[in-house]
Parts: sequence; C-alpha cells; structure tokens
Amino acid sequence: MTCDHITEGNVGIPNGYQTVYREECVRCFVSQDSEAGIDLCLACFESGCGPNDHNHSKTHFDQKQHPVMLNIKRKPKPKTCEEPLRKLTKLEIREESEEDIYDWFYQPHCLICKTDLDIQQPLISASFQAVIKAPKASNKSQVKAWENEIVPCEHTLCLQPQADEIPNLKETKCSNCDLKDNLWMCLHCGTLSCGRKQYGGGGGNGHAIEHFENKKHAVSVKLKSITPDGHADIYCYNCDDERIDPYIEDHLAVFQIDIKKLNKTEKSLAELQLEQNLNWDFGTSEEESGSTRLFGPGLTGLKNLGNSCYLASTMQSLFSIKEFARFELDLFTTCNSTCKNPASNFQCQLSKLAEGLCSGKFSKPSELGRQTTGSSPMLPFQDGLRPYMFKDIIGQDHAEFGTAQQQDAYEFLVYLLNLIRKNSVGKPDISTLFDFEIEQKLLCLSCKRARYSTFSSQGLTIPVPRRKIGEENGEAIYEEVTLNECLDKAVEPDSMEYTCEACKSKQGATTQLSLKTFPKALALQVNRFDIQASQVRKLGIPVKVLEEGLYKLDHLRAKPRPEDEELLPEGSPTIDWNEQAIEQLQAMGFPLVRCQRAMLATNNADAETAMNWLFEHMEDPTIDDPIDLSELKQATKNNTVSNDKIQSLREFGFSEVQAKRALLETNNDVERAVDWIFSHPDETYEETIDETGESMEAEKVKWDSESLPASYQLKAIISHKGGSAHAGHYVAFIRKEIEGQDVWVLYNDEKVLKVSSLEEAKATGYVYILERVDNVTA
Repeated sequence: MTCDHITEGNVGIPNGYQTVYREECVRCFVSQDSEAGIDLCLACFESGCGPNDHNHSKTHFDQKQHPVMLNIKRKPKPKTCEEPLRKLTKLEIREESEEDIYDWFYQPHCLICKTDLDIQQPLISASFQAVIKAPKASNKSQVKAWENEIVPCEHTLCLQPQADEIPNLKETKCSNCDLKDNLWMCLHCGTLSCGRKQYGGGGGNGHAIEHFENKKHAVSVKLKSITPDGHADIYCYNCDDERIDPYIEDHLAVFQIDIKKLNKTEKSLAELQLEQNLNWDFGTSEEESGSTRLFGPGLTGLKNLGNSCYLASTMQSLFSIKEFARFELDLFTTCNSTCKNPASNFQCQLSKLAEGLCSGKFSKPSELGRQTTGSSPMLPFQDGLRPYMFKDIIGQDHAEFGTAQQQDAYEFLVYLLNLIRKNSVGKPDISTLFDFEIEQKLLCLSCKRARYSTFSSQGLTIPVPRRKIGEENGEAIYEEVTLNECLDKAVEPDSMEYTCEACKSKQGATTQLSLKTFPKALALQVNRFDIQASQVRKLGIPVKVLEEGLYKLDHLRAKPRPEDEELLPEGSPTIDWNEQAIEQLQAMGFPLVRCQRAMLATNNADAETAMNWLFEHMEDPTIDDPIDLSELKQATKNNTVSNDKIQSLREFGFSEVQAKRALLETNNDVERAVDWIFSHPDETYEETIDETGESMEAEKVKWDSESLPASYQLKAIISHKGGSAHAGHYVAFIRKEIEGQDVWVLYNDEKVLKVSSLEEAKATGYVYILERVDNVTA
C-alpha cells in the first residue's frame, strides 16, 4: 500500500549532531526489549511506546504531527553454548557484539494510514540505514563512563627532579618497609615508597604519602606501571589526583632509568578501578548466600552508567518516601503527556524515573540473565533501568555531576533538592519535605549576653565521636558509637574565640545549634572525614542504628529564650551565607569558621571555589579566628528581577518570560543571562514561569512543624565504601513493607535483595534519612 506521508519532511536522515533515541521511550522506560518494542520517529528521532503501554508514540504525533515511525524491538537469541558473555578488559564503553546476542526486528509504519510500510522504499531505507549506524543516545551519555580525563598539572609541568637516590631496578623495595609491589618512585628525589591499599594491586602501608607529607614532594610514578612508549601511572599528592607527566622520559633519565628498557608488570590504576567497578565486594555475603532477590513495585534496580552509584542510591532513597513518590507519579500523568521536549526536561525525566522505579513493571529477572544462569534455581538479577537522560540533565549546569567521575552522594542530594525547587517555579515544591529551620545561639562567656539567628536547611551534618581504641595494619580502630550519640553531639555547645561587642571581653563564646522546626524527612550526613596533610580522609568509625523502634528527637528542639536574658547588640552587618556550599564544605570535614571565612573570601561563591581557596590558605595564621561581625559586608542573594534588566534583554529580542527566568538563574547579570538563554535552547519557559510574571517563586507546601513529640523512624541509609566520598561505591539500605512485614532491602545498582541485618551499614553508613511518623508509640 502506498502512503502519501513518506516525504522528506516526515522521513529524514540523522546528521552527526542529532541524538537518535532508538533504545527506549523518551517519556517512560518502555524499551526495545518490551513485547511491542518502541516507535522511533523518522523525522526528529525521538521514540515513544505504543498502544500496549502509555501510547507515547501517539502523544508525540499529536504534538509534532510526525506520522512515520520505525518500530524497533529485540529478543535475546537462544543460548547455543555455555561460554560466558565477553568481559570488558579496557576502561571504555563499547558494543558487545549485540548482533550475536539479540535478534532485531524493524518495521516502519504510518500512524495516519495505520499501515505497515516497506522498509525497502528508498527514502525509508536511507533513513533506516543511517539510524542503525548512528551512535545510540545512551552512548553519548556513557562514552566517558569508564574513562578518566587525566591531564597534566602545574606540579608535573614544573617538575625539576634531583637524583638524591638512584634506584636499583633489580632489587626494588620500599625504603621504609619490605614491600616489593605497588612501589611509587618520587619524581623529585627518587625515593621508593609503597602506596596506599586502595590504589595498589598488592596492598601498601602508605609510605609514599608519608614521604609527601614529610618532604612536600608531590609527584610520584608507579614504578611497575611504566611502559616503553611512555605510559605510566602518575600521581600528584598536591592535587590528590592522577596526572600526566608529558616529560616522563626525561624525568626518569635524571635517575639513570631508560624508559625504553622498562616493561609494565603491575596493573595500572585504571585497570584496578575497572576491576573494582566490575567486582565490587559490597554485600557479597548476602548475594552469594542466596538471599532473596526481590521484584515488584518499588523494587526496581538502576543500571550503573559508569560511576553513577551515588545517583542510584540517592534516587532509590528519595523514592522510598511515599509523599515524594506519590507527588512525582501524579506529575507523570500530566507533565509527560504535555511536555514538548521530554528528553531535555528535568521534571519530565524525574517523573519518568518515578514511574519506572515505583510501578514494578520493569522489576523482573533479566531474560538474558536467565540464559546465563542456565539450570541454576536462583533467579538472576534485574537488567535495571538506565536513567541516562535524567543524568544528562542533572549535569548540564554542574561541572562535577556532568562528568563520569564518582561524586559525593550527600552533595548530590543537596543539589538535587535545590534543582527541584528551581524547577518548581509557580508550582508546588515537593523538596519542602526536607525543609526545616535551625536556630544558632551565640553566648558570650563573660557577660552572658546572647545573639540568636535562624536559617533554613534541607539537611544536617552531624559529627561522629572519635574514640580510638587501637590500630590494625597501620589503620586506626575506633570504638562503636550510636546515631543518637552523633545527634547529641551536634547540639552540644562549641567553644570559640570571640571578642564581645557589648562587654569587649576576649574570654570567648559558645555557639549552639538546635532545631526550631522538624521536617517530614530528615537527611543526616555523618561527618566521618578528617583533613590530613591537605587531604580529606575517611575514618572507619562504626555507627550503630536502630533497625526497629523510633528516634525521639524532642531534645533537639530550640529551648524557649529566658525572659531575663540580655541580647547582644543588633544592627551589625550580616551576610546571607551560601548555606548549600557551607554544608558541602562541612561534609568534607572543614570546620564551620573556615567554611565561612572561605565564603567571605570568595564572595559567597560555590563550594569548589571556596574549597580551592581553603587549600591555598591552610597555613594562614588567622584561618581559625572567629569571624568578626564588624568586618562582614552585605552579600545577599538577589531573588528579585530588575525591570530595567528585563527591558534590556527584551531589546535583544527575548520574550519577557525568557528574560525573567534567565535573570533569576544568573542573579540579575544581563550578560550571563544572554549566555544562559543560548545555552538552554530546549528550555520550555511556559512550563516553569507564569507568563504574567506574578509567580516567580515555587509554591511551597509546608511540611515542617514545631509540634512535639518529634518521633522518627529510620527509612534509608546511603552507604559508602572507599577512602573518599568522591571515590569507591555507594549502595542504599531501605526499609520496605513486604507482605505486611518491615524488611531491609539492599539496592546495589541493578541488584535488589533482602538483607538479614544492617551490620554492613555500621562502618559504611554515610547519609541517613529519617521519616517523621505520627501516632506511633515505641
């Protein structure tokens, strides 16, 4: 049958800049692996599910009037041999001979004519050939997933080696112990030292970093990683990161080492990281013992996109909160059916993730895994959803979350809640689930006058008591503490140096935090980190939690102010601190006074800028001096939009709604606002800002309360294994009700299984989410 709709306007050929979404529906997680497959629009190359699902293919047609679709589906081929699937051996993303694993089925059809079309028709055939050769949308997102963008730094570029020692390459060992593997040679003086456990293939006692701390020699090379063509593991301890030494051959020659005669005999850092990502031992005892694989609503795993476990664990924890899940599921039925640019719309992709995780229809044993496990009675794990569109949007305006590097889960949670608020302009803001108010009291130790300040927060960083009880293999061992102890310590008075503005005494003061209101969901980040030699180190302090029962937090509430208490003078200059940046810095282990001093020095900038300033000024004699209120300058965030600047942008040809949104995003900076508009071509302004301009803020739904009792139940733990919050692996332990019983469920990327206890979370818990409960007695 002929079709009049086969025209160049309806059937195109993707160019090198267009993204081809040929793997899954852009509005939901129905994919090419579903029974009916998906429909790929041959005009704009977005895909939608068919009438057997949400019929997003028709939604796409109703909006864009593109009728010609290519239905794509695939099925695993029957297993013909017992050979395991090919294992990745390089730090890269690549196709794994999918044609050998799957049978593919393609069928073009017209939505208007409601008929199948001939794939050999010249225009359709040309489009089809280009589509199957085009990079997949997920590949554009994942191409950096297992790559580290390693570059030189000033320390490698300016390196001037001096051969204090000439290493004997035939009898190499650490200069401080007898280890012969995982040896790092200082490129400043030639000293050989063993590396750290997390970086070495054969373990280590950390003598290389001790050498750096003692000598301030920053650049080292892993001796047995060097190849004749100049590839080697280079580490800069000043940058605390892997680096490239473009002059490695010349630098080694200073120590009479001919690089052409060297051979690599140990795994590189990249290979060790890949091996770690493929075989991470987290909850393995549960997995190997045959613990129950779980499937069903709210029990859907997320595929690791390459160091994306911080995102997966955080999102699983958020959607475990019923109010959050219900809110986003409601938006799925509205936003996703009206959104004009779903692949690049934050709210559309967030609600898509809600439907994917909560519906349960994607929570089923892997079909490919069934073939791999053969006759084993144990069900395979899920394939897991791949939220690459969501991750792409998250990283658009964030330098760190836009990379494939591991990130801090708590920093991500804080950033995500802020992003939800920004995208809720004129609409209800579900991030208020985490809102609460903190009161800070400053008390002069001499005259007993006080000053009170209140600020809003969406999370609380709490200290962990440090009681060292011994050492093992050079690592400190700490006494177990409870989460209640950490909470108590968070509200203890803290002494500080202070010159009183009222009595002029220099006797000092105390500061004390307390909660004015209690949120529906309380996010706690335990500060297990310490700063040693300008590096953030994680401390292995076990924190015990209540698996059952309630946390009574009434004692955290701010006490009534004494009627006879005198207040310190008001009217001093104040600053509207960048609380999000301060929380991130405190999460890294920096004291509050240093965080505030860094924010002042960097004009209340972001956490990364402030952190760089801190590392440059660690030796300043006044770094720990209390902030003198008389020195503060007014530095408030501008939440209003200047009419003059709106008019300036309108003169460039932008609409009023574009101008308002861009100025709001760039703190009333016209030049940056123009850049923001051009860098967000797919922004749908009508979906976030009322055209009248009357509603420029999110509609806040108040969840926090001053009422008592404040009873909470532990809902989720985001656990982290590794020496730094920016490396290692994250998983989530979440309380779920299954068959009328509360059980703890481990979410380890796509693996979802029941666990017998939270013992593993003692030493690895990093973020704790407590949910307020009403009418429940302990």
